[in-house]
Amino acid sequence: MESSNILVALEELEKWRARKARIESELVDLRRRRSVLRGELEKVKRELAVIEEALFEPPETSADVTTFPPFEPGR
Repeated sequence: MESSNILVALEELEKWRARKARIESELVDLRRRRSVLRGELEKVKRELAVIEEALFEPPETSADVTTFPPFEPGR
């Protein structure tokens, strides 16, 4: 094999190793970002549940309301 072919092969090998390292680094970043986004999503879901509970809570019935004895002046 000629020395020029060996040099070309080594350059290609180095190029593919660099590309692989870059892609692996991007995957690590994407996984980290996905983890952060999942946490944010769960936080928003909890906040939304609280808001929905407050907005769509059934109105209190007269049985739920504490009744006070009638006001009697002088007592």
